[in-house]
Amino acid sequence: MKNKIIAIALAIFALSSCQKAFNVSSVRFSKEGGTQTIEAVTYDGVSINDGNANYGKSEYDETTGLTKTTLDWLSVEYNRATNECNVIASKNDSGKKRTYYLEAMYGDLKTSIPVIQDK
Repeated sequence: MKNKIIAIALAIFALSSCQKAFNVSSVRFSKEGGTQTIEAVTYDGVSINDGNANYGKSEYDETTGLTKTTLDWLSVEYNRATNECNVIASKNDSGKKRTYYLEAMYGDLKTSIPVIQDK
């Protein structure tokens, strides 16, 4: 009986730790850019990084309840009340494919997904 209880507890722990902060595994934009809405369940908000430890600047708007983070060509507006993220990419005139990362914390789990923009 004790072994069954331990097995059930371990299974519950394993399933609960599989929770991810984002409802998608990546976001992709054409070179024209645009806006996509994804879901993010996080306690600490959503950040942007370029893969080289450079993070976007965040600003919280008390009126709207949105936290907007921007790094170069990419912005994300996170609404903690609705768990919605508007991911906004500007037009890509660089002639190169671009990749940044959205990052969020969910409990002790740090989740990062790529945002890819075609050239």
